[in-house]
Amino acid sequence: DFLAGVQNACVASDCALIGGETAEMPGLYEGRDFDCAGFAVGVVDKPKALGPSRVRAGMKILGIASSGFHSNGFSLLRQVFATDLDSWKNELLKPTSLYMKLVQAGMLEGGIEAIAHITGGGMDNVPRALPKGTQARIHAWPVPAPFLEVKKRAGLNWNSMLTTLNCGLGMVWVVRPEKVSALKNVCVKMGFRAFDVGEVEAGGGIEPGWTLADPTWEGLDL
Repeated sequence: DFLAGVQNACVASDCALIGGETAEMPGLYEGRDFDCAGFAVGVVDKPKALGPSRVRAGMKILGIASSGFHSNGFSLLRQVFATDLDSWKNELLKPTSLYMKLVQAGMLEGGIEAIAHITGGGMDNVPRALPKGTQARIHAWPVPAPFLEVKKRAGLNWNSMLTTLNCGLGMVWVVRPEKVSALKNVCVKMGFRAFDVGEVEAGGGIEPGWTLADPTWEGLDL
């Protein structure tokens, strides 16, 4: 079942599964325990490579919706849902969204200058897409109900939530302002929700960072 899932994900992402191995380590794993690790390798022509060098102040930040918690924060989630785990398992085990074909479609439309996955660390991933001397000014977006439930049960403030979980965003695109509308339409056509979540500003220190547009930031209702 596990390998079938990996194969399906590779097909959906136009990747080739070209190798792998299994090892039994009875001194480490017992019973039904198992571990897995993998990685992908790709190549891109340097003139076509996206990244911070292409980003300028004034560009907009689009947030692409996640399918759920993805694969991050589960040390916290197991504790938060410990007493009623069965009723939450379908939500917790939703497969992570695959964005490869969406990104391809966005690249064909044009206007995307940098991309960052929102993984462990939440919004702290956004500066990966920014050059030195800039920062992301972040606005509220619709936060799905399961994340709001975690916030309530764990008693976390929004800053902790935004730096622990993806809070409904699986990826951000830094885009040219004139392409925002067209790229949002691409997302809709590909079955994804896209949100205006911020813009790039000059300043904020030498290293890129992010800040909330409103210190009393609250996620919007879906």
